[in-house]
Amino acid sequence: MPPALRVELRWAVAAIRIHAGAGATGQGRAGLQETFARAMPPASPAAKSEAGDPLQSITFAFGLGLLVIRFSMLNQMLYMILHFNPFLMYVFEIPVLIGLALTGGIWRSFRGSPAYYWTGYGLWMAAVTPFSTWRSGSLHVVWGFWKVELPVLFVIAGLALTWRACQMVMHAIAWGGLLSVAAGHFFRNQSSGSERLEITFGTVANANDYACVLLLMLPFVLWLALSSKTIVVRVAIYAAVTAGLYMILSTGSRGAMLSLLAEILFFLYRGTMRQRMALLILGPLAVGVAVAGISEHLKSRILSFSTADSGSQAEAAESLALRQYELRKTIEYTIANPVLGLGPGQFSTYEGTNNKTVGGRRGTWMDAHNSYLQASSECGIPGLLLFLAGFLSSGHLLSKTYRKARQRPDCGDIRAAVFSVMLGMTGFCVAITFLNFAYLFYGPALGGLAIAMSSAAEHEFERRGAEAGQAGAPVLPTRAGSSRGQVWTA
Repeated sequence: MPPALRVELRWAVAAIRIHAGAGATGQGRAGLQETFARAMPPASPAAKSEAGDPLQSITFAFGLGLLVIRFSMLNQMLYMILHFNPFLMYVFEIPVLIGLALTGGIWRSFRGSPAYYWTGYGLWMAAVTPFSTWRSGSLHVVWGFWKVELPVLFVIAGLALTWRACQMVMHAIAWGGLLSVAAGHFFRNQSSGSERLEITFGTVANANDYACVLLLMLPFVLWLALSSKTIVVRVAIYAAVTAGLYMILSTGSRGAMLSLLAEILFFLYRGTMRQRMALLILGPLAVGVAVAGISEHLKSRILSFSTADSGSQAEAAESLALRQYELRKTIEYTIANPVLGLGPGQFSTYEGTNNKTVGGRRGTWMDAHNSYLQASSECGIPGLLLFLAGFLSSGHLLSKTYRKARQRPDCGDIRAAVFSVMLGMTGFCVAITFLNFAYLFYGPALGGLAIAMSSAAEHEFERRGAEAGQAGAPVLPTRAGSSRGQVWTA
């Protein structure tokens, strides 16, 4: 029965009881108050758990800190400044994992299908490791995935139980994005001898990897501006988004350029009319400012999509030739090892030791440079299917939640938040077509966020629907005792 109809029936029952018991004083009023209490929407178990469990709250606070560290590379930044490792990730991760185990957060994460697929992906990686072409090398990759990459899914899905908690997770990722943008300015690698923007440290020091991470997190930063009610804050964050676009273009990454185009097309396709108009008005201005800051050399490289391009640079042409070679090899190794693959993380080792000549030298010893084919060539086709299912199931949950929120005028905040996640996920999934992100935490993190947002949004839809029904309920008069003429409102 719809919530609004349940409220109407309860009001009718209350009216009958009032008229039947006219003349009663405190007892009639108490009965009416009890009726109102029953008509109020019950708090979800998640909300009760979050409000009444101190361990849950403390674990969630540590989880937010861990998310900022993971998405921002804050630990590496502090290492560069302080010249010693503060081990921030372990300071936050160990209490979070203990709290997850004690509060049941790990099992609670499996209320969404992405948790099954990403956990299955990790289990399959472990299962094929004994058959790897270099078992100890694969064991290192698998242990890292289980130790620091996959747990991010449980941190988000197991601890963000309400819509307010999901918004706090969004804020944590957005602040991680702001710190990542700042890293491009303060920790730029000046000794590389290249005009391309690279970071001096971390797992995303490579220009292409750094651009991919920014493409994922800038929509979260944009959401931070849209959800703020302070004009000064909005302007400052819009400036940070423009700076992020400049950083992306400064990497000279052609894959990032294609991913940025995919995000723009997604924005135009799934955004509201107001969002589309804002993009068409403000988008060219932001991109124009960002493009004006990069050199002609980088512009030429970004536009060099073929070795036959008249304006193609030698370095860009060589890079394309290597990518094409690696593409052929990943497909070849997938066909040759369709079930078990070469072993997690072993494409470069196998290719380097088993190819006679590549351009006059023995092998390239380079990674696959395609996360999907990296998964298939190193973990077999079952690994690829689990990897794809992790993203597709996450996208399905987000899309379903977005459609429901878009149909409700009282859920604009949910619509905007989910849209931002889908926007970042779109650019990320395109970008990793040219990168080696098969074993990093970003996919599981998106899966955990999709689970948390979908579950919390369902409770929020029900709660707001019940409140809207009560707001439209009729006002019932009472003539009990000295309360003659007084009215009760829901």
